[in-house]
Amino acid sequence: MSLSRIFGLIPSYDQLYLPDPEQQFVWGWNNEGQLGVTMSAASMNSGGDVVDFKTMSKNFVTKDVAIGLSHTLLLSRNGEVYAVGKGKYGRLGNDSERSLRSLFRIPISIRVLKIAAGSFHSAFITEKHQLFTFGRGDSGQLGHNDYIDQFSPKQVSCSDPIDLVACGSDHTVFVTFSCGTYHTNVLTAEGLIYSWGTNDYGQVSPDTRGIINVPQRLRTPNSKGGSPIMNVYAGGRSSMAIRFYPTLIRVRESTYKNDIENIFTNNTNTDCEVILKDKSGDEEKTNIILSHKIFLTRSSLFSDQLDSNTIDVGDEFESFAQLNSFITKLYKDDENEIDLVSNHLFLYINNPLYSDVKICVKEKAFYAHKCILVARSNKLKVQLESFFQEGINNTIFIDNVNPDVYYAFIHYLYTDKLNIDAENAIELLFLAHEENLERMLELVQEYLINGIDDDNVSPLYDISTRLDLKSLGDQCLYYIAKNIDNVSKTETFSELPEELKKKLISSSVPFSMKKDKEKNCILINF
Repeated sequence: MSLSRIFGLIPSYDQLYLPDPEQQFVWGWNNEGQLGVTMSAASMNSGGDVVDFKTMSKNFVTKDVAIGLSHTLLLSRNGEVYAVGKGKYGRLGNDSERSLRSLFRIPISIRVLKIAAGSFHSAFITEKHQLFTFGRGDSGQLGHNDYIDQFSPKQVSCSDPIDLVACGSDHTVFVTFSCGTYHTNVLTAEGLIYSWGTNDYGQVSPDTRGIINVPQRLRTPNSKGGSPIMNVYAGGRSSMAIRFYPTLIRVRESTYKNDIENIFTNNTNTDCEVILKDKSGDEEKTNIILSHKIFLTRSSLFSDQLDSNTIDVGDEFESFAQLNSFITKLYKDDENEIDLVSNHLFLYINNPLYSDVKICVKEKAFYAHKCILVARSNKLKVQLESFFQEGINNTIFIDNVNPDVYYAFIHYLYTDKLNIDAENAIELLFLAHEENLERMLELVQEYLINGIDDDNVSPLYDISTRLDLKSLGDQCLYYIAKNIDNVSKTETFSELPEELKKKLISSSVPFSMKKDKEKNCILINF
């Protein structure tokens, strides 16, 4: 079995289920048929565990799975819920306690978005944000204000729209929801946590003990910055809630200093040689150092000979080591950081002096220096040091970038300073992504994140999904979730693809607080 296409891994007391869009595998304890496959005696060992992988029906594509103690719920891509396994207490929702060894479609006319399974009970949430529970109810874990087992799905009475739920062993918490053995946890669309069921260890409420048979709101500590709760989970006798904090953009350390110093260290794309004649022995010996004229111009010592490709330093240096040390320093900032390499190289941006590369961007031609381009960009290194046309002719043609934007890119390569503004930021983002320059990409994302507003957040999120930029995408999603009412009214939001609009609306459910308080929200995972 290849693991290259596994999209999820869900542990259980008795089984593991791996949802893959093309193949779905199950293995483990199958005593009640909870794996959804019919096994022969030869397929099990003495303990009843499935030895061989069995592929589920290819006609059934799973979006989500929830695993109880001896039963399994599966959610199809079209919003249908299927159950299989042990039926005691009605946990399969088949209006009986009959166990099933093949998938049973739970009869419900509304599309289901989320499912959860406790040890002996089950739950799901519909697209209308209604919560239904069924199965064992002796600990009040179903939330129906009674202790009765429920053999078919029954809606939980709650005034708040529900988007997630978690079922524990004997309790239930809900917007996300998750089922434990005797409890259920639910997270509402307002970002509130409700829980019910057995509370012997404080898994439903830390303030009380006993059995709670109706949803009880759990008070959570305030978070820094008002970050909403993203999800809730329920274990056998425990509960957990996770707040959403968007991924922060961290701009990595610059490699500029090392990149420039390595130009000399690696002797790449040199355009001159500096010679020192050693007359100390019986025979005159010539020592040669390969170098680059744009760096030698930092010293007046070489200025008179830069028209030649061979520079003789005469008696200026006593030894080769002294000369080598002197030239090495020309590739570095001076000790007082007054004469900076970046300031010097700025003078050679689009300067034909000592240029050996031409970059034609639409109608604009830029003069450049191969040693800088190759040291600062792996993509340009491949182009200019290969047997491709660019490498042979030392000319690069670009027709999909604005010349002014490309100038900002060259400026960054030469000086490590990126001039970003509202006019060029998006094009710089695409260019950095195309050139595979991670630090430049992070700098542009940082700029864009700091300027997110109602009008630009939608196209920025669209771009982040296309370029797979997690930090920018998370920050956009966080902003949209907290401001969905305003964002959804903008022209830029209306221009988004329909699927993306549906995703953003369904993942952002704000609610009104007091006027002096910030709106909260819940973010739903997909």
